[in-house]
Amino acid sequence: MAILTALLSGWVAWFFPHDDLLDKSGTPLGADFSMFYVSGQMVGNSEFEQLYDPAAQQAHLHRLFPDIDPRFALPYRYPPIVALVMASLAQFPYRVAVITFLALGVSSAVAGCWLLLRETGLTSRADRRLCCLVVLGWPVVLETWIGGQSSLFTLLIMSVAIVLMQREKFAWSGAVWALAACKPNVLLLLVAGCVLHQPRILRGLIPAVSLIGALTWAIAGWQSMQEYWEMTLQLASRPWNLETPPWKVHGLAPWLAMGVGSSARLLTLGLGLLATTAVVWRWRRAPAPPHAFLPLSLLITINALANPYTPIYDLTLLAAGAILMIPTARVGGRLPLRRHPGIWQAALATLYFGPHLSQLLAQAYGVQVFPLLLLGYAIFQARLFWRETATMTTLAAGTVGRRVKRIDAPHGITNPLA
Repeated sequence: MAILTALLSGWVAWFFPHDDLLDKSGTPLGADFSMFYVSGQMVGNSEFEQLYDPAAQQAHLHRLFPDIDPRFALPYRYPPIVALVMASLAQFPYRVAVITFLALGVSSAVAGCWLLLRETGLTSRADRRLCCLVVLGWPVVLETWIGGQSSLFTLLIMSVAIVLMQREKFAWSGAVWALAACKPNVLLLLVAGCVLHQPRILRGLIPAVSLIGALTWAIAGWQSMQEYWEMTLQLASRPWNLETPPWKVHGLAPWLAMGVGSSARLLTLGLGLLATTAVVWRWRRAPAPPHAFLPLSLLITINALANPYTPIYDLTLLAAGAILMIPTARVGGRLPLRRHPGIWQAALATLYFGPHLSQLLAQAYGVQVFPLLLLGYAIFQARLFWRETATMTTLAAGTVGRRVKRIDAPHGITNPLA
């Protein structure tokens, strides 16, 4: 609570003297939400053809905040369906809309984490406190919330889809995964891994995506969809016209860019697909485990590492991966939580403060450290996953062998090796 209080107090003070909606750095209240709000206004005014026009977006933004720096820009890079959804909020005054958006965001994060805690059987008082600590105390979540980002809604989408998968409601899970189309790259590798492991997800995924596409085409028109597709290809393969500062981008892409330049995003995505395929191959070959929490947690980590574009906001999804790791840490004593508490406290502190400390170092030295730490965590998870699946395979083979020996033994004679 101390971290939450300090951060919120600093945030409020940053808007002093509170005579407008801009903070001392000139950023609007709600930061990126202002981009969503403007896109909603444009849809409300039927300006679909200008939705991806940076000049039109900037003109709307400056009418909304007359005192903002004329060079300040927040280009819209989301699918048309997001602007259609935001059109309802854009009907309200900006203050009402941003407060509503922030309230919905924190509620989504709490609901998502609580669903995963309940699904994993972690419903004690200590577990509930852990949920509050993650949602209300992790600096990454707080920055995402204050920054008016959509990642907290993505956290809820992912949590609901995973819970439905665990309960073998695959079609419904696919329909929920389809909602990730609001920002396709953010869950791309995770969704791909889940579909490869359980293709029945496509029964819900394909109809839901088709419905979203049909609604977008009917309301926003084909031109908006085509412009978004062209922009997506450009963002995935070529330099951006308005690049995000490198120190704000996590994942492996910035490291690979040192060697392959602008091809780093595509190379990162390719490596991620290979890693995801390897995990799913191992997952499908192993006997059915008591739960799928560990491979899902590993896929979430790979998704964060190999996403072509991973801003700090999208690291909030690692909270779900951490919750899914808790059963593995508690069952069978495989992870030495009690024997080496200092190691685990250091690991949690790294996850807790690492992204922001890494950004400070990147600003000063141009090197993003947290992705390397996250890569080490992924290797640790992969090693643990491989070892557990190997153990399950050995046990299953031994069980089959004992059954065969009993069947082959002569009638009335007990095989002493069985």
